[in-house]
Amino acid sequence: MELSHTSENIANNLQKTQLQWKLPQPIATSDNAANEVKAYEILGWSRFGCYGHRINLIVKHSLLVKEVDRILGKSRKLVTFFHKSSSVTEMLLSKQKLLLNQEQVGHKFIIDVATRWNSTLYMLQRLVEQTPVLMALANDPDLSKTASNTLKNCVFSFQELSIVEKLVELLSPFEKATTILCADKYPTMHKVLPVITKLLRIVELNDEDLPVIKHIKQQMQLEMDKRAVSEDISVIVCMMNPFTKDLNFAPNDRDRARMLLREMVSVLDVNPVQVKQEKVDDKIVPALPSLPSMNSQPEEQVSPDGGSEPDTQPPKTKKLKSADTDDWLDDIVITGETKEPTENTAYLEVERFFGSKLIDEDQNLTVLEWWKKNEIFFPRIALIAKIYLCVPASSVSSERVFSLAGEIVNKKRNRLHHSHVDLLIFLNKNLKYW
Repeated sequence: MELSHTSENIANNLQKTQLQWKLPQPIATSDNAANEVKAYEILGWSRFGCYGHRINLIVKHSLLVKEVDRILGKSRKLVTFFHKSSSVTEMLLSKQKLLLNQEQVGHKFIIDVATRWNSTLYMLQRLVEQTPVLMALANDPDLSKTASNTLKNCVFSFQELSIVEKLVELLSPFEKATTILCADKYPTMHKVLPVITKLLRIVELNDEDLPVIKHIKQQMQLEMDKRAVSEDISVIVCMMNPFTKDLNFAPNDRDRARMLLREMVSVLDVNPVQVKQEKVDDKIVPALPSLPSMNSQPEEQVSPDGGSEPDTQPPKTKKLKSADTDDWLDDIVITGETKEPTENTAYLEVERFFGSKLIDEDQNLTVLEWWKKNEIFFPRIALIAKIYLCVPASSVSSERVFSLAGEIVNKKRNRLHHSHVDLLIFLNKNLKYW
């Protein structure tokens, strides 16, 4: 009951926000908390699981290996030791000046945080970088016996160092994937499928892998099979990227994506050229379609080249005239128009999109810039692209706002009015663009 009550509260707050900002029914990106998942089910909204949280769970569960746990325990003890001892830290700095290049001098040790797996990676990277310094410091005669014993017990052995180096090499691509998918200044959903394909190749087993690394890779494969299954929205949005629309890296999803796109485009009726026109009759504009269910049987495709014959009778058309047409010419101009059946034009547009080729100038364009340039050639697909390309692959950007709010509202500023908090957050995020 408590879960249901919490979910209903979340659903009510989301619905109030939608009404306040007059938003269309959105596609929500959220973490995988049970109450949030239930809230979107109550609302009937489409929901996409945050890939920042997914990758975090994949890595965290994969690192639950006995050997790795022992290494991480030693690492945390070593980092805590330096954080508590200023005198040993000063001795560390003098060793850094002797043994490391100028860029690495002054680097401090990093402690990992349970909720952020990448902090574990940063901790290990820093310890690997500082290993020569730690070995030299552990054997320094000026160091106290207690401190020397602590360092000798916590510094990586050669075998452990080999494991840590391979582990850092394995985890670095996941950190890169997190950075790509959690960005908030450009579209990210169309990068989900390529990123997951890349990670799946990285976790493939290799005969040269250490036993511990093989074990971790096997765990990663199991976790990715469970948490990183390609979904309809990530597949269709990847196709919205003209640079990856062929899905050569994911041939199993190619036919699925084409069928999805054809079903979505077939219900749209969009004029290729948007001209200022005067309505003579009421015109019904179809709403943007939702992603079709892959459980339903696909409709028979109508092909102009063969297969099922399309209806040859032209549909009834609305009588329109341009804004500068004289009324005296109504009986001449507004006599109706022949119109290709929607099924035919939609099919041809999709096939033209798949058959289109990129030119050299396109490589300097972002995905959004490409669609702005080519929208007129693919009006139906462009309408779908405008809606689905803006769906973020991660909810991390919104969580950054909450973190910022936590920094603004603290014990010394606990009497700020909520409107002032909203204003300060808005200025922090947008002032640099003015």
